[in-house]
Parts: sequence; C-alpha cells; structure tokens
Amino acid sequence: MRSLRIVLCLVALAPGAPAETCQTASEIDPALRSQLRNTAMEYFNIVALGDPAALGQRSTPEVARDPESIKSLLKENAGILTGATAEPRNVYLLDASGDKAVLESAQFLCGVFNPTVDLRTGFRLTDLVPAKYALVILDVTSARAPHFFSFLLRQDGSQWRIAGMVARARQIAGHDMAWFWQQARDYKTKGQGMNAWFHYLAARELSAPVPFMSTTKLETFFDEVTRAQPSSLPEKQPLVLTGAENKNVEVASLYIVPNDAGDGLNLAFRYMVADISDAKAVLLENNAAMQAVLARFPEFRDAYGSIIAIAVAPDGQESGSILAIKELK
Repeated sequence: MRSLRIVLCLVALAPGAPAETCQTASEIDPALRSQLRNTAMEYFNIVALGDPAALGQRSTPEVARDPESIKSLLKENAGILTGATAEPRNVYLLDASGDKAVLESAQFLCGVFNPTVDLRTGFRLTDLVPAKYALVILDVTSARAPHFFSFLLRQDGSQWRIAGMVARARQIAGHDMAWFWQQARDYKTKGQGMNAWFHYLAARELSAPVPFMSTTKLETFFDEVTRAQPSSLPEKQPLVLTGAENKNVEVASLYIVPNDAGDGLNLAFRYMVADISDAKAVLLENNAAMQAVLARFPEFRDAYGSIIAIAVAPDGQESGSILAIKELK
C-alpha cells in the first residue's frame, strides 16, 4: 500500500534509547481522545468519497503542496475505500513539540517498560516538524477485504491537520499474517527457500497497521524474516537463467500477487529483452522465460496457481502474459 509523507524505519526498543514522549489511548485526556477519533472519522469519510481537494484543505502545508500524492493514494486504494466504513481502533499522542528544529529521526516509545517483558509500542518518524502529533488507526470494512487506514495528525491551534495517511491490508488473498507466517515456516522446513521468502514478505506486509510501528514481538518476527532471505534474489543482482535453445533469461525481479479472484496467489517476474515490438514473438519469449523460471525453481509449482511473465524493453516498455502453471510441463 502507498503511504503519504511517512517513511519506514524500524524501531529498536532498547531500554535507554532516546525518544520523544508518547501517550497511549488510556493515557490521553478523554475529551482530546474523543476529538482525535472524531477528526479521523471526519477525514476518513472524505477519503471514502474520494475528494482530494477537501483532504488538501485539511492537511499540513507539506502535504497540501503535493496534491498528486493525495490523488495517487485515493486512486490506488479506490477499490477498498470507496463507500467503505470505519471504526477507530487505537489512538496515540506523540509529542515532539519541545524540539526547535526539524527532527531527522524522532522516536516515540509508548507504554511502560518492564525489564522482564517489554510490551511497549514504538514509532519512528523522519523529517518531523516540531509539534504535537496524533496517530489514529481505523479498522476499515469494505466489500473487498478488511483494511487499516491510519492518519498522522498534527496540531495546528485548535485543529488537527493531516500530516500523513497510510492504507494497509489486513489480508492478502483471504489470509492474514498468522497464516502467511505459518506457511513460510512450513516451506522453510521443506527446504523451499524462495516460497518461504515470499510468504514471509506477505506476513511482514500484514504485520502492523503502519510500517513505522514496532513491538518487541514484531522485532523478533522481523529478525526471522531477515534470516530467511535467499541469496539468489534478482533484486540484489539480475538472475541469469538458461532458457530454450540455451538462450539466457535475465530476471530482474520476482514477486507474488493475489489472483484476480482474490482467493489465491500467482507468481510474477520481470525479465529484460531487446525489443517488444513483435507481440507474437514476445508471447513466445514469455512462455520460454516461464519455463526457465520453473526449471530453476520447481518449488513454485507447489505454491502458485499461475505465472506472469513481463518482458521489459531497454526503454522501459513492458509486455506481459499469464499462464496457469499446470499448463507448463
């Protein structure tokens, strides 16, 4: 999901780590807590209507100056946000008002530290203007699937303006984080490292309402994900496979996507070609590239319904096709 004006940075919950101040929902003054929840609901109703101009008017100057990002967020999530309903899930009050200059990295630790079991929640935000902020997390119900939608609000006098928005799925292809995490571990036990990795990534995407949030439990999970990273990822270095007639297939990226029905997963990859002007020739190349990928990683046959090949020309133009994996022998 696309996030607006918010940068991911994992939080290390060290007992002595420097931090700004934070209050959890139970610690916030009831009147202020109610105001923050009501403000977030008002803003979400505007999101559900798909009105970028109205959101801009209620945003901080930094966000309002970039209307295209607001439009892009609404467009990308229109299918889940249009006509959706929401309920407040949690509220945090983040106070960085004591600083005098823009904070390159501000860390907020919420809750009471217990040396035996650390139950705190941490947030780290970058390039933060000194002010009071509130993070309001909403549970979103839509016709497609449950989501989180979160507002980072900044105090401006008696008002709270939008300093950031994050939409995040709670399920992928009908499954939650716990399911993907278990699948990842099962694939790892089978020695299917690539399948394990993709399922770990899906679990990580579903692990928290916002990507700049962490807990001790989440950090343990993130460490497990990092340890599971395969050495042959094409994102690190193009993966050169041998295709039909000993022709090289240079794979630039591999990833998984939900199928069109939203009830299963497909494998997708991008690979480099010299030209895509001949549609029939590209289709044949795509099929050969699919065969090469499945020959290199036969474990993919166990996990995904279809495979999507996307040929990428030097000028960035693309041509893709999809086939059911069972059709590729």
